Amino acid sequence: MSTVFGGLFTGLFDDAALFPPGDAPMTAAVPAHRTLREDFGELVGPFIVPAARLDELTSCLDDGPPFGVSLIAAPGTLPAAADALARGTSPGAAAECLAQRDGATVAGQLRTWSPERAERARALFTSFGTCSVLEPVEDLVALGLLPTMERMSS
Repeated sequence: MSTVFGGLFTGLFDDAALFPPGDAPMTAAVPAHRTLREDFGELVGPFIVPAARLDELTSCLDDGPPFGVSLIAAPGTLPAAADALARGTSPGAAAECLAQRDGATVAGQLRTWSPERAERARALFTSFGTCSVLEPVEDLVALGLLPTMERMSS
């Protein structure tokens, strides 16, 4: 699915259905993730799995289409977020941007972004985990940043 915002939303919504508040069982979460990928295509990022549940994930996989998995591991094994911020954005500026809660204001700002600016933003902010991929997609549709659900599926 292509939007006027190019790749700004591509893979943005990581599926965190296994985590609170959803706490979906693996046996339900794996087929649900495949359905999300069928319905929303490139908007859906990887399926987030705690490293301790990797064996459980493996036992739930079948002959269905493959999908990306993001493992959550101990913080000491992951690169520090400060490293990305040190390459161009101060923590204060990043926090100020992330604190904006008014959807119309954020949508207005996004509409002014060049493709290059969107690409830089996505290089630093690659995705976020959500227990419901549908809710943030619906929000972006309501703000006019993605086409309607009917247009997405065609």
